[in-house]
Amino acid sequence: MKHHTLLITFSFLVITCYSQQRVEIPSELKNRTICIDERTESVILSAEIPGEKRSLMFSPQNINWELVEAEVGSSKFDLQTNGLTQKRIFKFDDGTIGTVWTMGFEDASFPDRGTGYNYFDGFQWGSQPTSIIESERSGWPSYAPWGENGEIVCSHNTNDTLQGLLINRREEKGTGDWIEVLYQGPVNPYNPTEKLPIYWPSMFTGGIDHQTIHLLVRTAPAANGGVPYFGQDGALLYSRSNDGGDSWNIEHHLFPELDSSQYSSLQPDSYVWAEPKGETIAFLVSSRWMDAVLMKSDDNGDSWTKTIIWQHPYPMWEAGGGIVTDTFYCPDNSGSISLDNAGKAHVVFGITRLQHNGSVFTYFPFTDGIVYWNEDMPSFSNNPNALNPTAHPDSELEVDYNLIGWTQDVNNNGEINLLWDVITYKQLGISTMPQIVCSENQIYVLYSSTTETYDNGIWNYKHLWVRISPNNGEFWGSFLDLTQSGIHVFDECIYPVLSSYIGGFQELITFQYNLDSEPGLAVSGDHNYFDNSIQVAYYDKGVGIATKNTNPVKISDCFPNPAVDYTSIKIESEWFLTIQMNISSISGKLVEQITITIPPGTNRINCPLSNYQPGIYLIELICNGYYEYRKLIIK
Repeated sequence: MKHHTLLITFSFLVITCYSQQRVEIPSELKNRTICIDERTESVILSAEIPGEKRSLMFSPQNINWELVEAEVGSSKFDLQTNGLTQKRIFKFDDGTIGTVWTMGFEDASFPDRGTGYNYFDGFQWGSQPTSIIESERSGWPSYAPWGENGEIVCSHNTNDTLQGLLINRREEKGTGDWIEVLYQGPVNPYNPTEKLPIYWPSMFTGGIDHQTIHLLVRTAPAANGGVPYFGQDGALLYSRSNDGGDSWNIEHHLFPELDSSQYSSLQPDSYVWAEPKGETIAFLVSSRWMDAVLMKSDDNGDSWTKTIIWQHPYPMWEAGGGIVTDTFYCPDNSGSISLDNAGKAHVVFGITRLQHNGSVFTYFPFTDGIVYWNEDMPSFSNNPNALNPTAHPDSELEVDYNLIGWTQDVNNNGEINLLWDVITYKQLGISTMPQIVCSENQIYVLYSSTTETYDNGIWNYKHLWVRISPNNGEFWGSFLDLTQSGIHVFDECIYPVLSSYIGGFQELITFQYNLDSEPGLAVSGDHNYFDNSIQVAYYDKGVGIATKNTNPVKISDCFPNPAVDYTSIKIESEWFLTIQMNISSISGKLVEQITITIPPGTNRINCPLSNYQPGIYLIELICNGYYEYRKLIIK
């Protein structure tokens, strides 16, 4: 077993782990605004805030536990999604991994754009691809297992004469020729001889041997060469196939719960699937233009139930609709969904803050927060401040209950120090692009967050952060910066995608992400085109929680003991653990309580004692129902 060392402090966990205590964005940043042209979604006015730019010198952090990373490909085309990210990586139960991304190198029109693909055979990755798997220019792929040992990719193509999606599959993952099937859209309601173009697919597979394909797709709006479909300029359609896309037993189903009587339009990439649990399937619909909605079926897609997670304060709002609004908080066009073993849906999404004057909308780029919701929790109301992540009487967010992610106080000075410049990413917040996966009784949430101390003097970079709940969302462990390694000092880490399969006890957490040397997107004109690295990362040790009431860790005594300025406790674990520490006086009075998440390996927790009075203290360590106690004497 490899041994790693990790230093953690009690009140502020500044090395790798960070406490749950929230430090808010300064008010002068929270109130900064950017105005957006709705037709192009480009910045037309940036409100300047007086004052000098601030930055802290980067201080390398001690990284003594290993996150294995591999560059599996690259792309100059860097817009990986318009909103929610499709399923693009899968770790199979034999240890192999398949992953895809939108790839293109011939800027700026990218005639070569399509799906980049790579495969890990259990020992090594294949060569980085230089050509796409499709026969036509395409993009926005979804990836899933198919058949007994195969794989399948669905992407949209831009050939105007084909008007459909490209589905590529093969019976043996990692090898052989791809078999391509064209899946065309519905009949144009205004011209029965034409097929309506469809784009932005989201696909997953289920059933025995993953033979069943479930597909969501948006009809092309007028701006993309389409026409309104039964009153919606961009409608969401559902299809199901049992034979790899050769035939369909449900085709182009328009949900009554999501039709023109409910919403004027559904946005591109505003929907994403959960991994199925038997006959239970579900997807999330979320964007700043409409309600956040859970659609769920317990009979493999034959019938559906709609749950409104968050209700939009301005019904039927749409880009260019002319509606004047007050300032309100809403989902930021990013989100993810997962089903636990009982079939209960768990959802995460980022937050943004908007205002509309009838012709342009203004957003507040320093809005910060990741929201968590499950089916046992109440839905959010249509109050404009329901999703306000700051202290507000109308806010319905509670820290560590349904507000579980935010940017971290990395330098531990009690405030968030960020530069004034900010990159828009289609109006996403400071903390955004969350991914959620349920495994056994655990929940993993991974998100991209602008991170202080990592900057180049002009802007801060986004890093990838994870929080783990060991008990299905009842409480959450500390924050871990997965990309804090020194090699990522000047890296923008965005578009994370968690593998659908984790597997629970002593399995690997695996994810893909996009690594950029500059924040922002070349596609959006933020910087010049250059290669972005597509990374896949995973741990070389198991991830899990020990069986309840068994000893999951080896915990040392306090050293030194007696102590004056500090003491330390060494904890050895084979996997991730969330541990609660209670420090009490000899009389039983609780002095301090903190919950931390530790990674696999040997972790040394340093406990500063300057704020403690001399005396005898009891340290209680609780992990998944197992208790250990240590006595500490402070001189």
